[in-house]
Amino acid sequence: MKEKEKAKESQTGKNASEDSFDDNSNINQQKGCTCAGEGGCLSLDKMDEQSRKYSNGGDTEVGCTDDSVNDRVQIHLEALQRTMADFDNYRKRVDRERECWKRDARAEVIHEIVETLDNLERAIASTDDLHKEGLSRIRDCLLHTLKKFGLKELSPKDEPFDANLHEAMMVEINDDLEEDTVVEVLAKGYMVEDRLVRPAKVKVSKR
Repeated sequence: MKEKEKAKESQTGKNASEDSFDDNSNINQQKGCTCAGEGGCLSLDKMDEQSRKYSNGGDTEVGCTDDSVNDRVQIHLEALQRTMADFDNYRKRVDRERECWKRDARAEVIHEIVETLDNLERAIASTDDLHKEGLSRIRDCLLHTLKKFGLKELSPKDEPFDANLHEAMMVEINDDLEEDTVVEVLAKGYMVEDRLVRPAKVKVSKR
């Protein structure tokens, strides 16, 4: 009998200890503890406070201030503006180079065609009236087409001689004219916009 009573008392103490442990767990959970049992775990309120502290910067390096964000934005903005300016300068340079290539190509083609104009001029001067009108129309039509591409004629009769635009082929002594005056145009000169295709071949006066 005594042994049965001792066993019963031991079982009763064990049940009481388990009930006490469950009560402590319930109390911790009501207070916001995130883990069971004793040991002083952080409550949910304290964890929220720690989280707000980290998100606002606090004493850590996790957060960023408004000033640092603005500085980084300004750095990237300035880099973007420099890139856009460089690209705009590159586009303008390419456009200028493209226009130069077009002008040079036109000048080379027209340089070959002006020989045909010279032949038409010689044919008009030497042919009879029956064919002169037809050749003149062909010459005028060709000249009109070339002028659309920037062709300019140089026919500097009675103008001062310009070594940059004229080529002196002959000299004529003439006291009535200023020295180095173009007396006669032997062959017209041509330009494409501001580029000289062929200088005008002229006769100039000397005293």
